[in-house]
Amino acid sequence: MTFVIVLKFFHFFSLLLAGGIAVGSVVIQRAHLAAGAPPSPPTARAMRNLGLLGLLGITLLWITGALMLNQIYGSFIVHAAWWGNFAFYAKLLGASVIAVLSVVVNLHMARASAAQRPPNAQLMGTAAIVGRIGLFLALAGTAIAFTGS
Repeated sequence: MTFVIVLKFFHFFSLLLAGGIAVGSVVIQRAHLAAGAPPSPPTARAMRNLGLLGLLGITLLWITGALMLNQIYGSFIVHAAWWGNFAFYAKLLGASVIAVLSVVVNLHMARASAAQRPPNAQLMGTAAIVGRIGLFLALAGTAIAFTGS
């Protein structure tokens, strides 16, 4: 039980890390869009570092989540009702979308930075929309799947 508590601590910490960075990044991007100015070099470096920290948070969420799943349930059956398990799989789908998107955006940002050009606005806009869909699936799936029998 102590191991599960430690896992939950790091799981919630990772959630706070990834979520806070996501919100902060949106605020920074919106401010620069509204100003019509690109970020300064130090701000661009900070945004790149935030993206990597966000990816670290997402990775820790996956690791701690998988370990908790094994410790608490012993399998991918987390709910007695079929709809609870369906919601859990929707949560995994949403979390997978977010993880893949984070890798793609981080790679794109690194390439754009190396080429000293701004990131592709269309890709970033699409990533934001797809990320919101993934976030909705992950949060709604979690809320439904872990409500008890």
